Amino acid sequence: MPLTALDPRSALIVIGLQKGIVNGHFIHPIGEIIDRTRALIDVFRAKKLPVVLVNVAGRPPGRTEQGPRSGTSFAEGWTDFLPELDQQPSDIVVTKRSWGAFATTDLEGQLKARGVTQVVVTGVVTSGGVEATARQAYEQRFNVSLALDAMTDVREEAHEYSIRNVFPRVGETGSTKEVISLLERLLEERLLEERLLEERALHHELAFSCVVLLWRHFFDKRHSSFCSRHDGTSLPESLRKTARQRALLFNGQRSLGLL
Repeated sequence: MPLTALDPRSALIVIGLQKGIVNGHFIHPIGEIIDRTRALIDVFRAKKLPVVLVNVAGRPPGRTEQGPRSGTSFAEGWTDFLPELDQQPSDIVVTKRSWGAFATTDLEGQLKARGVTQVVVTGVVTSGGVEATARQAYEQRFNVSLALDAMTDVREEAHEYSIRNVFPRVGETGSTKEVISLLERLLEERLLEERLLEERALHHELAFSCVVLLWRHFFDKRHSSFCSRHDGTSLPESLRKTARQRALLFNGQRSLGLL
């Protein structure tokens, strides 16, 4: 099923593209996964949307039948992100020591502080860090999208199981091109909305200016009409006589100290 939508505040989460992991034997060419992920990173950065780079530096405590034990040391540079990702100061960096990027990290808080409501998840491996992060994001009430051609695994059956049985239950799946297309459409809609808001504000400003001008015209016309009627020259003789008498009476009272 193709992707249906991306929220205006979406974030990209890239899992495990670090020097100590990408030399493994994956079922897809890792170079293609890196290239598609970089294409997504470039678009998210261009749209000023958050990019989250996640590396893994260990495992949680607990006995397991497979995988390295907790506390295993790694070679120098093992956790370094690939230079192809071109890490930027604006990127959110998360170091995980569990399957998913949300467990025991502050990723949820960082995303919600930025108003993020949807995440796009990519990286390695599909059935491990990618799936666990998608599950946790869904549980934290984020909308989840997964770019299937920007992830891979070391086992074909594990990769296919996640894609067919898990991902449809926690989010929507699609291709890198579909994600980029939705982002472009989102930008166009945002620009249209901003243009409409600007036009509406201009309309309100012009309407207000017209009201002010009409009021001034009305006031000036009324004031002029009032003055022409009451400057004394246009009044009847009887009213002018009454006015002169009242003026004399007022002046006389004031001279006698009665006022």
